[in-house]
Amino acid sequence: MTVADDGSRDETPRVVEEFRSRAGFPVRFVTHEHEGYRVARCRNAGIRASSGAYVLLVDGDCVLLPNHVRIHLDERRPGVVQGGDCLRLTAEQSDRVGKGVGADELARMASFRERWRVTRDDLDAKLNGLFRNPHKPKLFANDIGIWRCDLERVNGFDERFRDYGGEDDDLRTRLLQAGVEMRSIRNRTRSFHLWHPPDPTVPKRWTESRNAPRFRRRFRLTRCVDGLVTRRMEDLRIRVRNASDHRSAVAEAFPFLGEPATAGERADVECLFLPGSEGFTGEADCRVLVLADRVARPPLDRADVLVTDLDDVRFDAGPRFRRDEMPRIWDAIL
Repeated sequence: MTVADDGSRDETPRVVEEFRSRAGFPVRFVTHEHEGYRVARCRNAGIRASSGAYVLLVDGDCVLLPNHVRIHLDERRPGVVQGGDCLRLTAEQSDRVGKGVGADELARMASFRERWRVTRDDLDAKLNGLFRNPHKPKLFANDIGIWRCDLERVNGFDERFRDYGGEDDDLRTRLLQAGVEMRSIRNRTRSFHLWHPPDPTVPKRWTESRNAPRFRRRFRLTRCVDGLVTRRMEDLRIRVRNASDHRSAVAEAFPFLGEPATAGERADVECLFLPGSEGFTGEADCRVLVLADRVARPPLDRADVLVTDLDDVRFDAGPRFRRDEMPRIWDAIL
């Protein structure tokens, strides 16, 4: 078991140490300097400190029933993430839990409205799964069962998500890009969320969150840059098309270019220089179109980023730069 702490300045280390002295299994504790709400960083630290092939993520403000872990273990399937949810308790109910309640009482404690909400979400997840809806089921990081190898495929949580919200939705999207399947476990087990005042970074509306623009961007790298490991620019897998016709521009845009992506391999970034005889392969997380001169029907609809000095070319899909700004495209991509 690993307890990952986001720089608490209270009695948390003492509580964990007391629990470790009584537990019949190893308990690791990791923490860092508190720098605001850094839940993605905290979760990655806990994942790195753990050693199991299968990881069960649970939030510290949630209480589990005795069979919760057993059910997750029984539901393990290769290449599948099991997503759960929590039943939210009121302040009064949470106070009763703090004074000690049995498992049977805890199981009955949540309101009918809360139980129906989670049941409805489970049915919705299964229905949308039949229709292969790419946005369902939603993944809540308060209850996730996932293989370590799948977390490593996407480099864990993206630590560029700071303040409240979006990091678990981003993880789900990148797992789907990597070919990992999402399933709901809400009909089998649920955790119980203890009431507490919301973090100051919780917005009134999601659109007001500092994380909203990052989550809603047109593209995202399947393996984020700031995650379980920090990826350097030269670690990115990049495919350059028509490079021989634009050698100076390629050298300027990719001074760090390492091992290029091979044919059939999904690249982090595919950069297409036009004019040229080749087009996008589509096997990349982000597609950059560099338009040096006018060409008939440039594939603007397939590009995520446009680089051109042609002022009359319309492009509203994503970031746009001039040729002398090419080094700045990496700020937009990463």
